[in-house]
Amino acid sequence: METTDFNVWLNQNVKLSNINQVWTLYHAVRTESNEFYSFSIMRDEERLLVKCSKSQNTLIIENDELKHRFLHTLEYPFLYQGGIDTAKELSRDLA
Repeated sequence: METTDFNVWLNQNVKLSNINQVWTLYHAVRTESNEFYSFSIMRDEERLLVKCSKSQNTLIIENDELKHRFLHTLEYPFLYQGGIDTAKELSRDLA
């Protein structure tokens, strides 16, 4: 399945209450790196293709503006904790 709908793709591929999954996806997309094994990232000219390793569903991010919107969508729930990186550190401290 391929989609450009952030919410549909996230609902099918990421447990948004799991800071580890969200943090991993956030940094994979932000850096466009494949060092995060749960997700693979490919650049296709202007488009960014994000695949979840569990489902092979592909999210198509059409341009850099949409990439920033997607990153904001991921980080927004954690802003009250100081952002996604701070939330990740806090979850580590509680474990």
